[in-house]
Amino acid sequence: MKKLEKTPTGIGGLDEILHGGLPRARPTLLLGGPGCGKTALAMEFVCRGARQFNEPGLFVSFEETPEDIKTNFMTCGFGFKEALGQHSVHIQSVLIARDHTVEAGEFTLDGLLVRFEHALKESGACRLVLDSINSLTPRFSNTSNLRYEFSRIFSWIKEKGITAIVTSEREDRQLHRYGIDEYLSDCVIHMDHRIKNQISKRRLRVVKFRGSSHGMDEYPFLIRSEGISVLPITSLDLDSAAPHEFVSTGIDGLDKMLDGKGYYRGSALLISGGAGTGKTTVAASFARITCHNNRRSLYLTFEESANQIVRNLHSVGIDLEAYIKRGLMRIEPIRPSTVGLEEHLVRVHTIIEEFEPDTVVLDPITSFTPIGSATEIGAMLTRLLDYMKEKGINSILTSLTPGMGSDEETDTGVSSVADTWIIINFLRTEMGRQRQIYVHKARGIAHSQTIGELVFSGSGPLVKPSIGNAEAMGDA
Repeated sequence: MKKLEKTPTGIGGLDEILHGGLPRARPTLLLGGPGCGKTALAMEFVCRGARQFNEPGLFVSFEETPEDIKTNFMTCGFGFKEALGQHSVHIQSVLIARDHTVEAGEFTLDGLLVRFEHALKESGACRLVLDSINSLTPRFSNTSNLRYEFSRIFSWIKEKGITAIVTSEREDRQLHRYGIDEYLSDCVIHMDHRIKNQISKRRLRVVKFRGSSHGMDEYPFLIRSEGISVLPITSLDLDSAAPHEFVSTGIDGLDKMLDGKGYYRGSALLISGGAGTGKTTVAASFARITCHNNRRSLYLTFEESANQIVRNLHSVGIDLEAYIKRGLMRIEPIRPSTVGLEEHLVRVHTIIEEFEPDTVVLDPITSFTPIGSATEIGAMLTRLLDYMKEKGINSILTSLTPGMGSDEETDTGVSSVADTWIIINFLRTEMGRQRQIYVHKARGIAHSQTIGELVFSGSGPLVKPSIGNAEAMGDA
């Protein structure tokens, strides 16, 4: 018995979910409503096959002319124009209009199969797309004949040993209008486009995959100029490295609270506290010390402009402008409400790949709460933290403590995945207010259990000697 072979799609994240790719020499059914991205994914499949795997492709459309298809995809970034120029992707159109045909007897697909076979021989294609099979269904007067003819298409694909994607519209109550195609296919992928809170969201799910395991969840995906990105982009496994090297926080007193060493390189650190407690200032100190050591820092601000951040931090002795001019610091303002969580995730990925920072600050992550639930935000941030851990990047996240909640609560649910959690709050005294700072947890570090005083001076933040006599204690 032969092991099931797979054909990699080359599409970011999709092969990971499919555990290697689509079934080789078998048909895959791509289901979804209008505008969900079926045609885009199918076209990228044949173009990446031609460009990356030297497998020529044939794209057959039942709805658009070759000229329209070329116009639609000419500016895409996955190699469509290049593949056409090298004649490694061929496009054909089969438009079946009822008013242009004369019926005599039972309708069959004999003529189409002959045409497909001729096109395969001419193009030498290893990958085939039929888009969309729904255009054929009105030609059949009864379901039995429809099922038989469709089964002939899927059997013909296997007989020719070609890896194929067949697209089909999804109906509201079942996957396909007649509930047929999904039973004939070896692999079924369902794509969905929905609007929630006035924000567009796209999801993808592998309904079945005969002979292979696959990701069982519903995964967000994006359609961008570079192609389709299916999330998670990073590995689903918890196998990132665990460096033993320590990184300074840039604040001597805070380093002392972390066993005098700081935090582990490549770990995730959460700074939470109420409004005005100094979360941004402390996070900026982490970024500044990275730049001071001739390494790069990326500062992602979700509430202020880059100029505001530079001006405000300068008032407490933190000069970021010099590092920006040297190319060691990049401040990127992002408005959370402009796009969905998935787009933010991919955008941050893109910036990180471009700038290659050693430290990334996200300030504050609670700005995402209007566009997603705590579960959705937590899932997005977990994917992002996993990605940065895999890259060995220091992740610094600030979070606003809920107004009526405890200091040891967060709205995003990310505290459980943070390796180190620092909390800042105010203490009211007869002399006024005093900022307090303490380490709530620090995995693998014998950190202090005392509370220190956070003071802003002309040269940056300071942490004065701790209040109390609690001994340092490790956190597994």
